[in-house]
Amino acid sequence: MNVVHAATEHENECYHCCSFVPSSSAVDGVTQKVADMEVDDQKIHMDIEEQHRLALEQFLTQKKEMGELKVQDFQKISELGCGNGGVVWKVLHKPSNVTMARKVQNYLQQIFDTHTVE
Repeated sequence: MNVVHAATEHENECYHCCSFVPSSSAVDGVTQKVADMEVDDQKIHMDIEEQHRLALEQFLTQKKEMGELKVQDFQKISELGCGNGGVVWKVLHKPSNVTMARKVQNYLQQIFDTHTVE
């Protein structure tokens, strides 16, 4: 038995509406929106880069002010974590009153313990 498919009125209407080709002004509008989104993304990226640059400048300035870091200038506050590579301590750098993390490799731990105030 051969079945012949006859297009319904709805299928004909749907074909016409689904084969819509947007006008060039609609395409231009979408293109402009995409371009605006790209500009916004670039601004966000520049803002993040600026934040990183400022944070790095602040860190380097603070590091320069601290001078040479000496083991005896640190006071242990607490252990933050440990692993095969060593122990990470939360410490206070007494001369600058800056709290920081300090990783002490396992083979240096005994020296750190000997020279650090608890």
